[in-house]
Amino acid sequence: MQTTTKIRMTINAMHGILLLLLSVCIPSPLFAQQSLVLSAIENTPPLEMVSEVLRRAYQKIDITVEIIKMPGKRALRSSSAGLTDGEAFRYADIEVENQDLIRVDVVIRVDRMHLYTKRGEEFRVDGWKSIPKDYVIGYQRGLRFAEKHIKQYGLFAEAVNSTEQVFLQLSLGRIDVGIHGADGGLQIIQKHDLKNIVRLDPPIYEAHLYHYLHRKHALLVPKITTVLADMKAQGEFERIQASIDSATIQHLGD
Repeated sequence: MQTTTKIRMTINAMHGILLLLLSVCIPSPLFAQQSLVLSAIENTPPLEMVSEVLRRAYQKIDITVEIIKMPGKRALRSSSAGLTDGEAFRYADIEVENQDLIRVDVVIRVDRMHLYTKRGEEFRVDGWKSIPKDYVIGYQRGLRFAEKHIKQYGLFAEAVNSTEQVFLQLSLGRIDVGIHGADGGLQIIQKHDLKNIVRLDPPIYEAHLYHYLHRKHALLVPKITTVLADMKAQGEFERIQASIDSATIQHLGD
C-alpha cells in the first residue's frame, strides 16, 4: 500500500514538473511571438498604404509583420483557419461570417468606390438600382461588398484577378461597367492611356477598411487598437498615404 502511494506521489510530482517546464518553454502567443504573418488581397490599391501602416504600428510594440498576398477568398480562408495570424485589411463585418476573426476597431482607410464606363455611355448613378439590368459589371475577385450587392440586385457580373484587368476588359468592351476606388481608378486610366473610360459620380459605395486578427491573438487586440488609434489621431495615416501618392505620381510621370 505504501509502495503504491509512493508511486502515485512520484507520478504526480513528475506531472507537476512537466507542466511547469511546458509553461516556461511554451509561452503564450501574446508574449512569445515577435512576428505575425498576415493575409492580404493581392493587387489591390489599399495594399501598399495599409501594409506600411501595420508595419509601423506593430514595430511600436516590438512585433515584426510579414504580409502574404493571395487571391481574396484564399486569404480569408487562411486567416479564418488560423493558418495566418489575421487579415491585413478587410471591409467591415466579415467577422459576422468568419467568427474566428476579431476586428481591430480603427478605420485604417475609407475607399470611395465608383463605377467606371466608356465615354459616351455615362448614366446617372443613384445606388445599385441605377445600373442597367442588362449590363455586365466587372470587379476584382474577393470584393465581398460587390458580390453582396450584385446578388441582391440580380445583376450580371464578371470577377477578374486584378483591378487593371477590370479596366482593360472595360476598354475592350467585354464588360459594361467596372467598380474601383476613386484615385486608384484614375491612376490606372492614366497609366494605360485609357482615354475612352470615365469615372461616374457620386460613389456607389463607401467602404471602411479594418485590420483583423485571428482569435488566438485576442489579447493583442487592445494593444494594437490603441497604437493604431494614436497613429490616426496624429495624422500618420494621411502622411503615409500622401507619401505613396507622391511616389506614384512621380512614377507615372517618368
